[in-house]
Amino acid sequence: MNDHMNCMHNQPQDADHTFTYLRAFAWLSLAAIIALTIVPPRWRPITPLPHALEHGIAFVITAAAFGACYAGYQWRLFMVAPAFCAVIELSQFFVPGRHARLSDFCIDAAASLIGLLLGSAVRRKDTPLAAVSTAIVVGVTVVLANSIPFSALGQIERLPVAPNTPGQAEAITEAIRQNTRQINPPHPAGVPPYYRWYGGKSGRGTAASAPKGFSAISGWGVIYPEAGFSDSSAGGEVMVADFLTYLHLTDGGWLSVQSQVKDAVHGGTFAADFSNNANVTLSMSTLPDGSTKIATPGTGFTDHFWPATRGSFSPGTIDGVLVTAKLKTAGAHLIAALGADWWRNSSAGFKPGFANNPGVGQSNFVELTPQWQTLYFYSLTAQQLQSDPPPLAAPTARP
Repeated sequence: MNDHMNCMHNQPQDADHTFTYLRAFAWLSLAAIIALTIVPPRWRPITPLPHALEHGIAFVITAAAFGACYAGYQWRLFMVAPAFCAVIELSQFFVPGRHARLSDFCIDAAASLIGLLLGSAVRRKDTPLAAVSTAIVVGVTVVLANSIPFSALGQIERLPVAPNTPGQAEAITEAIRQNTRQINPPHPAGVPPYYRWYGGKSGRGTAASAPKGFSAISGWGVIYPEAGFSDSSAGGEVMVADFLTYLHLTDGGWLSVQSQVKDAVHGGTFAADFSNNANVTLSMSTLPDGSTKIATPGTGFTDHFWPATRGSFSPGTIDGVLVTAKLKTAGAHLIAALGADWWRNSSAGFKPGFANNPGVGQSNFVELTPQWQTLYFYSLTAQQLQSDPPPLAAPTARP
């Protein structure tokens, strides 16, 4: 406190107001950083900037303000800044849905030290040091900014996540049920029992980043005749509505990247076991209410459908996926499941061996009925889903 008061009294009188405002800005910025670090994920603002660039900008600006205001205490600030960054990063261990990372600490500490150099150099009118510090800031910013997939910015939508969304708890409970392996699940006809998804839920069931360098995602669904029955309604139809794909941010919160409201559902009729990836165009049509009507698959086949446009994201910012859609049919003994694939980018083509689209996973199969049912797939653990819930509405019938 004495150091702070001495610093105030040592400033030239004609600069008092300027540095009073700058000090206020510095401390308010620091308070904002602390608040945004420890608040629940749903309160954290979401921007289209890469995660590293967000952190770098915030810490450079704040540190530069402190460096300019407290130039006489530069070495003390150099020692305090990394310690502060470590403390606030570790504090996230105690906030459900937030994640402490060594990479974040390194970015924050480096940005703080650069900012302190810049602010101190400007205050002391040390032109060479200011020029070097500025060059470092600009260079790092350019490198990080170049990692933004600008073609994807229009597809990213900030979600109005509310902690008490009506029916959210009910939806989470149903999503967990549909993604927990069952004792006697329905099976898809024509699929070899040794396929890992023959019994339903498959894929990695915890937070995990996309493969390195991948920047796109696509949710999907499959419709099968149920094994053991011969009366599934060939020539009938299945209705699909409200198809949505969400991505979970590594820092918490969710992004909506695919929506049937914006993108038509496309698809194909494949061999039941997807052998050779052979398929024909799926018979489907969009109805006035926005739902899609799909012809049911015959014996030995499956209907595979997905949104026309892939969702995009900045590599390294995503650690989970959730897909949801409503389905119904007048047919008998038809089952469906949802899942997702990572894609190398928004336009990469299919390659044998799934080099461009490794699977994320799949939900359990659900028997379809004449009433709308909401289906879910997610790639997190049940605990991770509950601690940072997506903005799901109650799984009720569609009008």
